[in-house]
Amino acid sequence: MYNIKIKEIKNDLYNVEIEGIKKTSHCIKINDSYYIYLTKKKITKKELLEFSIFFLLDREKNTSILASFELGLICEFFNDYEKEVSKWLLNLP
Repeated sequence: MYNIKIKEIKNDLYNVEIEGIKKTSHCIKINDSYYIYLTKKKITKKELLEFSIFFLLDREKNTSILASFELGLICEFFNDYEKEVSKWLLNLP
């Protein structure tokens, strides 16, 4: 199981610490246009980031997640990412 801590550095930049067998730190950027495209502002950037981290952890170890990246890069490695975000948003109250 993983313990995740997300800290906003500034409006579009976040530091994510993931504690598992090994602790990792990640700097993740979420640009406004991609955030709006994915969520239509139904959730916060932090909520999207948390979902995205769990999405990645379901597919790989925290030590395999890049140390620094823009959120849109996920769909280049996992082509079902945007579809999974949409499904998740549909199931929110």
